[in-house]
Amino acid sequence: MRAHPAYDVLDEEQCPLLHNTKAFMGSSQVMDMVVSVDDYGAKGGGADDTQAFLLAWKTACSSKSPVSLVVPKNNTYLLKPITFSGPCKSEVSVMIGGAIEASSNMSDWNGKNRRLWIVFSNLENLTVSGGGSINGNGQPCKGAPTAITTLYVGSLGAKKSTAQVSDVKVDKAQLHGTTNGVRIKTWQGGKGYAKDIVFENIDMYDVKNPIIIDQNYCDSKKKCKQQESAVKISNVQYKSIKGTSVSKFAIAFHCSKNIPCSDILLQDINLVEEGEDTKSFCENVKFHINGTVIPQPCRY
Repeated sequence: MRAHPAYDVLDEEQCPLLHNTKAFMGSSQVMDMVVSVDDYGAKGGGADDTQAFLLAWKTACSSKSPVSLVVPKNNTYLLKPITFSGPCKSEVSVMIGGAIEASSNMSDWNGKNRRLWIVFSNLENLTVSGGGSINGNGQPCKGAPTAITTLYVGSLGAKKSTAQVSDVKVDKAQLHGTTNGVRIKTWQGGKGYAKDIVFENIDMYDVKNPIIIDQNYCDSKKKCKQQESAVKISNVQYKSIKGTSVSKFAIAFHCSKNIPCSDILLQDINLVEEGEDTKSFCENVKFHINGTVIPQPCRY
C-alpha cells in the first residue's frame, strides 16, 4: 500500500482510519466470494465513483461467507468522503489493486468533517491489501490535516469515551511525504484500550513523524491539564521499518503518567534524517528492543 500527502500545508492532526475496529493490512487471503467495484458502476478515469464503492461495500458487508472487495488494477477511482461501516456478517478483505484519489472539488466537503476522507468503522477481521495506491490529492482545503491516514490508529477516547481496538496488523506498506507514519493517538480522559498491534515491513520516505504514540492528545493550542484516565496502550510491535524522516525525532512515545504504555517492541528499525542523525523521545513507556534500532531508543 502507498499513501500520499493530502495537502501542501499540514498540521499535527490526522483522521482515524480505524475506530473500534479489529483490522489487518497485508497479505491477502483466499476468499469464497469476490465483489468488484466495477460491477457496481465504478468507471474510473476521473468520474465520481463514491456511490459505486458504497453499493459494492453493502453487498460485501452483508455476505454470510468471507468476501473480497476488489478495486481493480490499471484504473484510477475518484472518491468523495466515504465511510465503510460495519458490523459485517463475515470477514471482509479489501484488495486495492488500482489507485484511489480524493476529489479535488472543495464543495464535496461542504457540511462534512474536512479531516475525514476514507474511514473504516466498527469492523472486525478486516484485511486491506493489494499493492495499489491511495492519494489525498492536495484537497480539500489548504492548512487542514491529511484526509486519509493509512496505518494510523485513532482518534481514541475522544470526549472521555471508551475505545476498544485490538488485533491490528499492518504489513508491507509504503508511506510518501506524510505528516505521520505509524501513529497511535488517544485523547486525554478517555478509557479502554488499544492493544495487540503490529506494524511491520514498512518503508517510509520523507515522513515527519515516522513512529509516534500520542497518549495525551488534546485539541488545543494551549497545554491541556493532565487527565487521570487514559486509553491503555500495550503490546505494540514495530518490526522492519526503515526510511527517511524530515524531523529530528524519528521515534516519539508520549505516554500517560498514570497509565503508561507497556510491552512496546522495537525490532530492526532504521530511520534517518538526510545528512543528520535522528533522535528518539520517550515518556512513560516500557519497551524492549531486538536487533539494530536507529535511532537508539531512550533509556531511563
